[in-house]
Amino acid sequence: MVKNQLKVNELCVSLKKRVVLKNIKLTACPGQILGIIGPNGAGKSTLLKAVVGLIPYDKGNIIYRNKKLKKQLHKIAYIPQRSKIDWDYPATVEEVVMTGRIYKTGILKNFSRESKRLGIIALKRLGMGNFQECRIGELSGGQQQRVFLARALVQEADIFCLDEPLSGVDFKTQRIIFDFLKELKRKGKIIIMIHHDFKDIIEYFDHVILLNKQVIKQGKSKQILTEENITRVYGG
Repeated sequence: MVKNQLKVNELCVSLKKRVVLKNIKLTACPGQILGIIGPNGAGKSTLLKAVVGLIPYDKGNIIYRNKKLKKQLHKIAYIPQRSKIDWDYPATVEEVVMTGRIYKTGILKNFSRESKRLGIIALKRLGMGNFQECRIGELSGGQQQRVFLARALVQEADIFCLDEPLSGVDFKTQRIIFDFLKELKRKGKIIIMIHHDFKDIIEYFDHVILLNKQVIKQGKSKQILTEENITRVYGG
């Protein structure tokens, strides 16, 4: 086993006494993009939230570098669905990005010059260098998503978890997101990305998990995304 793999073993999650995920097993490797695909209600977001420590799980474990991941959550950068974020909160672009440095700096402490420098670099990298003082709620959907990518970048994390980052964004932002993910791949990061549709994505994902409350199939994208497997996970 590669030491710096992320491994989910026999994970079970219940919400309000209802089983949402059952016996999930997966492995995410450095330098690869793992796509999680399935219909609405399949448990995709729940799985990602369990991985990043936002919700508890009933049994199983999540291991990274031979240790429980919940003891090293600072190594995870999480980008939630845009629909789950309060865009009316009166924060500037710079303030949102700098929340990614809280672990390095500490709560209620001033951010260092180095942290601010990294924030500026991240925003410029994602084409948002001229928006630092703008309110996050004033931006377009694609611009907001790029700001959250910049926040993830300044965390200097090992694992990047993205919940439907392509939803409701323009084509330009889609290209920026995939360029960003390719850069993370080259740096040997672990990338887990949820996507609700299976069309036009084979070229982007190295491995795919077809999920519908349990793992229906997993493996290399071109081998997994067959008509038979798609029918199994989506029905019809």
